[in-house]
Amino acid sequence: MKHSREEESELYQLPAAAAAETEAKGSRFIARIVPADSRQAVREFLAAERARFPDATHIAYAYIIGPHASQESGISDDGEPQGTAGRPIYDALFYSSVTNVLGMVTRYFGGTKLGTGGLVRAYGSAVRAALEGATLERLRVRVPVRVRMPYRLADSTERLLGEFDVTSLQREFGEDVLFRFEIPLNQRDSCAARIRDLSSGLHTLEQENGDDVKNNACDRSRCDPSG
Repeated sequence: MKHSREEESELYQLPAAAAAETEAKGSRFIARIVPADSRQAVREFLAAERARFPDATHIAYAYIIGPHASQESGISDDGEPQGTAGRPIYDALFYSSVTNVLGMVTRYFGGTKLGTGGLVRAYGSAVRAALEGATLERLRVRVPVRVRMPYRLADSTERLLGEFDVTSLQREFGEDVLFRFEIPLNQRDSCAARIRDLSSGLHTLEQENGDDVKNNACDRSRCDPSG
């Protein structure tokens, strides 16, 4: 599967877990990918995996929750050299355009060291093998946004929003009119540009976290699911 990072509407989710086992110089790599839409789910799956393989040498993992442009993600090398396990797992997930997913790779050491390059290839290949056997469903990503407009532009704003696939539209009336709604991620930037044009650049679409909408690069922030 090859999907552009910019085509954020083309994201996929797993309806069920998938697994694969690979081998490299005697070491076994048991990969499993599971649907996980919260850090609590990540913690529970990791606890179950550690109980399932109590004698494993390493259980490295990565997870992605939410749309790629504002994702919550985490990785762990679990004792492997830094960047050789969790990161290639993450990359395999990210570049396959899946989200709300946890990838885990359990390694049983075979007696021969693989080196950093060999580890990166082994962990990444194991997850890609699991993804190849997975059933994926397209996920239409919507994001919550808001815009504050003067009353003189309220009707024009309503008409503009009617041109987009807007849902959960709410209006709050104060000194201005605050519109809150959800919009498909692939329509967000276009809507933001139209809002700026309508208000002559004085008003802009904001994400619900308060940030102005712009062409966001992928946020590869890391967080510990136990935190």
